[in-house]
Amino acid sequence: MKNIIKYFIMILLAGISSSCLKSNLSDLPAFSNAEITSFNFEYRWIVDGVVKIKSLSNSNVINSESATIANTVTIPPADADFTTAVRSQVSLSNLVGFCYLSTAARIEPIGGATKLGIPGDFSGSLKYTVTAADGTTKIWTITTAIAP
Repeated sequence: MKNIIKYFIMILLAGISSSCLKSNLSDLPAFSNAEITSFNFEYRWIVDGVVKIKSLSNSNVINSESATIANTVTIPPADADFTTAVRSQVSLSNLVGFCYLSTAARIEPIGGATKLGIPGDFSGSLKYTVTAADGTTKIWTITTAIAP
């Protein structure tokens, strides 16, 4: 009898917690912005099997009309984890880039451009397609330099 009551309560709770709303839902707008609002970098290295991450200071010059971003990365001074030896290995060829996009947009590299979120080469001029939620696309050109 106890088992029957338990199963009845579980079925009742499952029925109460599920939603049956199928109509009268308002359509949400499909956002049309295909913008990159910020572009940032970090450096990753491994110590004793543990991935270490150092955020890098970065200044962006974002021109939405021409769809260009000029980045200048500043390598921070050495510290306990980010030693002088590790700091000396930081270059445009081994940075991790990430960016912030317009609401519901997505980004894809074009050609040989570095994928974002993994270590890659950010030297040269890289192109990315940003696609808005409504399908609008914009091709962005990203350049990066390391501050002296």
